Amino acid sequence: MRAEFSAHEALEAFHQHSFELVFTDAHLGRSEGLELVSDLRALPGVENVPVVLVDEHLREPVREAARSVGAAGYIVQPLDADRVAAGVDRILGSRARRRFRRLPWRLSVRLDDGRGAFTTSVARLGAFIGTEWDAPEGAVHRCEIELPEIGRVLAVETEGIYRVEAAGAGAAGVGVLFRGFSERDEAAWITYLAELFASPVGREGTE
Repeated sequence: MRAEFSAHEALEAFHQHSFELVFTDAHLGRSEGLELVSDLRALPGVENVPVVLVDEHLREPVREAARSVGAAGYIVQPLDADRVAAGVDRILGSRARRRFRRLPWRLSVRLDDGRGAFTTSVARLGAFIGTEWDAPEGAVHRCEIELPEIGRVLAVETEGIYRVEAAGAGAAGVGVLFRGFSERDEAAWITYLAELFASPVGREGTE
């Protein structure tokens, strides 16, 4: 969890960390909270991070505007902790909402059992790794991702969230969620992806 006090600071925070959910004041300084919804989507690699607007009191025009720009929710103070928690669980549990763009990109990965593999797609908070992986879903493992262009090897904690068995010409693989980086490694990863998404290859490869 992290608190920022302006839209600019909120956007800058995404250069250091990939947040899965944002709460914003509906009237955020000079920049309306509504504008933050579209501003976040303009960041490299961000697709549809859910943004919930918090208003001082119910304003139907603001609620309608929040809906029209694609905000994940509109809530009014005073906040009910139980309802907010239930809403957060619902939003974060929705697999239909893809928060970050995927880019087909081959990177060398070393698993914690010493085996080598390659990614077939990457995103801010995860990757698909083409390998047989017998670990149960939900188990957390460490792996290393090599970024040869910048001479860095990132140590990442990963959680396997789904597995694809080999079938026909399709290779086996595992979709992993990144659960933990060092602060420096995460910033390096985001910068690396931002440059990829800004390149012609990145623009062609996004969905």
